[in-house]
Amino acid sequence: MEGDKEYNDLLDSLNESFYTGKYSDCTIVCGDYEQRAHKLVICPRSTFFEAAFAHEMKEKATGIIELQEDDPEAVKLMVYYLYHLDYPYMPPCQLFEYIKCNPKSSGPSSPLVRTLASSQRTAVPTIGSGGMSGDLPISKPDCQCGRTRRLCTCNYEGRQSADQVGQVQESPNLLHHSRVYALAEKYGIQSLKNLAVTKFRKDSETWWNHEEFAEAAKEAYTTTRDYDRGMRDAVVAAVQAHRQLLNRQDVQSVMKESQLAYDVLMASRRPDPQKPWR
Repeated sequence: MEGDKEYNDLLDSLNESFYTGKYSDCTIVCGDYEQRAHKLVICPRSTFFEAAFAHEMKEKATGIIELQEDDPEAVKLMVYYLYHLDYPYMPPCQLFEYIKCNPKSSGPSSPLVRTLASSQRTAVPTIGSGGMSGDLPISKPDCQCGRTRRLCTCNYEGRQSADQVGQVQESPNLLHHSRVYALAEKYGIQSLKNLAVTKFRKDSETWWNHEEFAEAAKEAYTTTRDYDRGMRDAVVAAVQAHRQLLNRQDVQSVMKESQLAYDVLMASRRPDPQKPWR
C-alpha cells in the first residue's frame, strides 16, 4: 500500500539520520557513548529533552546533553527507541558495537551503532559500559557511506528492525527492560515505559526461572516510586503465574527487601493477576 511505503520511507530516513548523524544539532553523552542526535526527533517524545532545550539551560547553550549518572546500555536503547519506535534484543556479548566511524572534525564525533544479528554471529569482544576491550574482527574494509574502518557498523544500506535483530534469543533481557523502564520514567517517555513493560511481560513468560528475574525484580522496585505500577505489576504478575519463584532464595531476598511481598499478597486477592491493583 502507498501509505505503508511512505511510512517505511520515513522510518528509513530516521534510521539513516540515527546512524550517520546527518543534520544533527545536539549530542547525547553517557560515559564513552556519544550519539549525535536531532532535537526535532528527541524533544517531542521526551519531556526532559524538551525542557533542556526550551529553557536557558547549559544544554541549550552547548548542544550537549550529558547523562553521566545513567546506565550507558539503557541510554543506548532509549536513544535507539526515539528513532525506531522499538529497541532490540541484547545478546550476552552486548547488543551494540560502537565504532567511531565519522572522521575527526570540528564537531563532536559520533559512534555509529549497529545491532549484532544472531543469524550472522562473529566472535566479538565483550563490551562493558566503559567501552570496548580487545581487537575487533575485520568485517568489511569499506562502508557504503564512503568511510573506511575496521568493522562496518552503520547499516547504511537499509533499516534493520528490532524484530529482525537477534532472531534467536539465547538469554533474557529482563534486567535491561527494567532499566529502560526506569530511564523512560526519568526522562518522560511514556510510550517507552509501555513498551518496556510489554517486552518484560513477554520475556518473563519464557525466562521466569532464569537467575536474572530476581535482579530485574529488584531493579524494578528500587528504581521506581510506589505509585508507578507499570513494571512492578509486571513483576507481580510473573510471580503470580509461576509460584515456584517463591521457593527461590534470590527471589525471597528481593521480597524481604522491597514491597514485592506485599504486592504479591494484595494481588492474590484479585481474580486476574494481570490487572493492576489500586
